[in-house]
Amino acid sequence: VVDAPAATGSPQTVTTVVPIAAGSHTFVIGEYDKPGGAGNLLGQVTQTNVIRDGYLNDVAFVVNGQLAKIAIQPPASGFVEGSLAAGFTLVGPGPQTFVAVPQDADGNTIVAPGAIPQLTVTSASPTGVTPRPAGGNTFTLQAPVPTQDRAYVAITVSGADLSGKTVTAPNFGVNSSGAFYIADYAAQKIRAFDEFGTPLKLPATAFAGITNPEGLAYVPGNPGSVIVTQTANFAAPYVVGFDPSGNPQPFTAPSAFAGLSRPLFLTYGATTAGGRLFVPDYFTNALSEYDATGAQLPAPAGMFRTGLNPVGAAYDPNDNQLYVTNDGSDTIGRYAIDGTFLNSTSGNSHPMGIAYDANNKSLYETYGGTEGAVTDMGTPQTPGIQQISEAPAAVSNPGGFANAKTTAYFTGIAVDPYLKEVYVADAGDTAILAFTESGMAVTLPAGAFSTISATANPPSNPMAILFAP
Repeated sequence: VVDAPAATGSPQTVTTVVPIAAGSHTFVIGEYDKPGGAGNLLGQVTQTNVIRDGYLNDVAFVVNGQLAKIAIQPPASGFVEGSLAAGFTLVGPGPQTFVAVPQDADGNTIVAPGAIPQLTVTSASPTGVTPRPAGGNTFTLQAPVPTQDRAYVAITVSGADLSGKTVTAPNFGVNSSGAFYIADYAAQKIRAFDEFGTPLKLPATAFAGITNPEGLAYVPGNPGSVIVTQTANFAAPYVVGFDPSGNPQPFTAPSAFAGLSRPLFLTYGATTAGGRLFVPDYFTNALSEYDATGAQLPAPAGMFRTGLNPVGAAYDPNDNQLYVTNDGSDTIGRYAIDGTFLNSTSGNSHPMGIAYDANNKSLYETYGGTEGAVTDMGTPQTPGIQQISEAPAAVSNPGGFANAKTTAYFTGIAVDPYLKEVYVADAGDTAILAFTESGMAVTLPAGAFSTISATANPPSNPMAILFAP
């Protein structure tokens, strides 16, 4: 028994002299955490060497760590939340890489120069979440789009210690969550949150260079794209693309999204004609259609001509139709996907955002109202939210979404189809509101959407809100 000196650093070398007869010998070296060879076995190696007579034989042993525990570490990303005990939440559709860390009985990580235990990752529940090896003891998970609420999967990580006994990581679960993105106009940022409004820590370089963002759209994919319209104080408008973590995804079409004057609340549709981005252009009173590269798609003359000052667009996959809110004419227009005008519904004053809900096949629209708008004639109208039936876009549920605040200025709106809730950006009161699909107010958790703040410098000005599955 040799007691190693108290020291730091790895690896350490301990030397001792052992008298032994010549010949072939098998040595078994054990490493313990207490003096005198007591306590937990931390490592061991078995090695055969030939000892020559009459010499001081130098024999080196590299001890292999004894696997006793397995820890799971999430990636260094804001899109994973939680702890080992509670499980992790995958936010957004992108794959995430985890590391299974082999540890000894004292919680030390087993590293080189000895052999590192190899671990096996399996899924214990048939949810479609498949762990894939990513080299060494790393594995990736990618949650499917859940069919209802949130997908959940239990993960088992196991390995063998030096005696062949199986060691398993305890209580490791992963569920999936959608993400909210909010265009903060005044702060000139894109902010990200999980489904419950917890701010996600984006990389420092995420969504860099944004100037006065107003509109947001999500293009599905692996990992998908977040499309942003930004107005640069209405002087130099353009459309830019990012992945869900905020890394730039440049459009490949020459002069992508050229010719826009003030693009606002755009939408994406996986239409029967292919994936399309539909961009309301406020100053030209038109809706422009683009493919995923940013190339404008030609439309027959007169098609997609909107009412005055279009603001928001929503694609209805059920009928393969498009709805557009018109701020200047206080209308909501309905179009076939080829641009044919179908009908127009008179809305409340200053209709803004519009979102489609596949659960109940209806739409939700925000309107800014006329409170404080000196250019409007007639009786002032309080800002609000209303539910609209699919076709022919008639107002439904007139008693829902009651909100008597005249200080509000409702802009963007989004539907979380898994929680079955409607989220609204209130630029007037610097807040995010939530409602059930029937229009009942939802009390958000304390601290939800906390980075949308009226006390920040500059104060937040939430415009569009986007839900990405």
